[in-house]
Amino acid sequence: DQFMFGEDLLIAPIMEENCIQRKVYLPKGKWINYLTNEVYDGLQWIDIKTGELPGIVLVKNGSVIPHIALAQSTEFMDWENIELVIFDTENTSIKGFFYHPALKIHPVELICKNGKWKVASFSDTKIKLDIRSFDE
Repeated sequence: DQFMFGEDLLIAPIMEENCIQRKVYLPKGKWINYLTNEVYDGLQWIDIKTGELPGIVLVKNGSVIPHIALAQSTEFMDWENIELVIFDTENTSIKGFFYHPALKIHPVELICKNGKWKVASFSDTKIKLDIRSFDE
């Protein structure tokens, strides 16, 4: 009753009423709790307390999750201002792709220098990227 959402998110919903924690199996690697920022080693079962959400959301170490401002409908989403939240404990560099809803794929590279993350390369100059680490 837990599942992967893509390669970087592990979702473990709460299936019982009034449940405040559950056992979750973590695949290989390090996993970061989306709500609490706790870091767990993989290849083990672990009891994790729930937070504001009725379930557990874990992010694979080395992942970047884009955030966008809340909007009343998809019609009003501001796809030109994106916050990239970096879930990484190594503080080195991350390469990947940003998928824009206009069906555009943009390569992106982020690097960490002196403890601060910066955009090393990104192909779309119209999109403003703000960057923060998961533990800020």
